[in-house]
Amino acid sequence: MLKLVLLVLLVGQGAWAQRRPGSGQQGSASVPSNYKFTNLEIEIYKKILERNGDNSVTFSPFSIRTLLAMVKEGCVGKTKTDLEEAIGETSGIERVLAYPPRGGLTMGNVCYLSNALDINEQFKDTLLGKYHAEFQYADFNRPRSAAYNINEWVRRITNKGIQELIKPDVLSPESVFMMINAIHLSAKWKQPFDSLNTKQGVFYESEGNKLVPKLAPIMHQYGYFKMGQVESLNAKVIELPFTVPDKHSMYIVLPNEKNGLKKLIQDLKAESLREILQSLVRSVELTLCLPKFKLSTTETLRTILPQKVASIFGANAQITGISHNNNVQLTDMLHRADLNVDEEGATGSAATAVHAVLLSNSPPLYFNASHPFLYFITQQTGESRYSAPGQFATAPDNLEIYFMGHVSKLDNSVSIAAESDTRSQQPQRFDGNVERRRN
Repeated sequence: MLKLVLLVLLVGQGAWAQRRPGSGQQGSASVPSNYKFTNLEIEIYKKILERNGDNSVTFSPFSIRTLLAMVKEGCVGKTKTDLEEAIGETSGIERVLAYPPRGGLTMGNVCYLSNALDINEQFKDTLLGKYHAEFQYADFNRPRSAAYNINEWVRRITNKGIQELIKPDVLSPESVFMMINAIHLSAKWKQPFDSLNTKQGVFYESEGNKLVPKLAPIMHQYGYFKMGQVESLNAKVIELPFTVPDKHSMYIVLPNEKNGLKKLIQDLKAESLREILQSLVRSVELTLCLPKFKLSTTETLRTILPQKVASIFGANAQITGISHNNNVQLTDMLHRADLNVDEEGATGSAATAVHAVLLSNSPPLYFNASHPFLYFITQQTGESRYSAPGQFATAPDNLEIYFMGHVSKLDNSVSIAAESDTRSQQPQRFDGNVERRRN
């Protein structure tokens, strides 16, 4: 049996750029009705949560959907119909691949072929035209050489974020086709964090049904942010926009209950995305406390994809559009996602703009991410993945979700006694001046 393997990669790194705090301005509460999570995203996320227990998670809905969209081009019959229903409209994916954002984001698709595979030229032309895929020859009979070439491509696309994805013992003479989608995000925030304000603080980590306080580096800043409450999720949300790449933002969804993350994820539904964005009606002055974190998740997706999507695997899959070989079948789908959020990149005068004190006698407003939270990173695109097939979205901008997941444990935390210094459990006020934008 000839084997086909699908790989999805995502690497991201957050960095900080200088920007002065702006004035609080009212934002629009109008959010297009087509801003929704897909059922595919929610089902995969919940299955990954089940597998990972208390561990933090990151994955890429965009990468998974892109690879499934490419596979769809080689499917026929019921297999293709099931994939189309699960993935939804793909014009947004095609637009991003055709016109990728400038700066901060690189992406690529590649197919490695064996001489034993009689590829369907129409399938190849579609992937070249719509998905801008590369096609390269791989001698899977020489697994060490093939693995080296594949890993070199991965290192190039991910800016060396992933050094080795494939080990030689994964490959065999039965391997004939490997399809990879990779994205590397290196983003700079519009609102900077000063590394001088990164202090040891308490983050409550998930351990079974309880939370355990741990010491970890917590970033602080005082400024203007869009923040809101999402009643259906019993959570507050804050938007952290990027300046590079443009039209990208990270959203932190923090449960109001310290131990409320699992309930929040259970309550996620398609309309939750619109409700989250709808809550961000205005910018407010606040102190933001956010832990530094690194996440890495590697998943075998075959067993956690929805049943209709999983029909692409096995002997009964209708994938004759990929190859003229009769004995080819897809064996698995692997997904790796890395995300690093810290304050690297702040230089020179950037450090002087964020030393802060509260400027009024009103009660201080905090967004303190000191317990497990959900996050997602989006890009606004010109067309919607949620439109019905053959229809265009009426809204000028729509969303593609690159990263999604949650932080429940930190890679840089250390154990502390339950009665640790209560001062570290509260956001800190900093000495210095807040530089205000002059109108």
